[in-house]
Amino acid sequence: MAQITNYSTLKTNVQTYMAYDDIGNMFDTWLGLAESKFRRDIRIREMEAQEDFTLAASSSQALPTGFLEIIDLYETGSTGGTLEYLPPQKFWSLESSRSGTGQPGFYTVLGTDLKFAPLTDSATRTYTMNYFKEFDGLNTWPYVTNTLLTIAPDVYLYGVLFEAQPYLADAARSAEFEGLYRKAIDGLHAADVRARHRPRGRMYAEGVTSDGAFRI
Repeated sequence: MAQITNYSTLKTNVQTYMAYDDIGNMFDTWLGLAESKFRRDIRIREMEAQEDFTLAASSSQALPTGFLEIIDLYETGSTGGTLEYLPPQKFWSLESSRSGTGQPGFYTVLGTDLKFAPLTDSATRTYTMNYFKEFDGLNTWPYVTNTLLTIAPDVYLYGVLFEAQPYLADAARSAEFEGLYRKAIDGLHAADVRARHRPRGRMYAEGVTSDGAFRI
């Protein structure tokens, strides 16, 4: 089998695993379903993105393309700070979200927009939002690759194979590929955790360099 590096080699491997001569146009359907599941299941550092903006007088800001969820949101500058998220119901119960102006201290997500309270008192306040952004899809021109396929081809392979099983009405293989998919996702998240916390600082004890592990 060919190494999985792009759309074409992924399709070839899926076809080989399924032992079908032609999976036809169904491949793009399964791929789209798998990528929808990725957007719900995966949160790793390669998905982190940053958006800078100046808040309009309406105190409303459109979410960026590919937005999945916020990591944090803060006002830049010497008088800025991190804003507190409130669910929409609590946000709209604040009098400051309905009237008056000032330095925004709260925000919520309503549909495809960010809302701030109180309404901004300045057209020059700038903000930075760190957020999770979805990976580019593979089934769009020029059908090349993306970061997820590069770092975790197994997630793509088992994800697509899992989505194919209801069409094939094969319950046994569906359970098999679901298990492999979940294992690949768990491994991806575990690797992300390790990467965020390593390398550990090297420790020196009586002139001897250790690997950072505590020893008695």
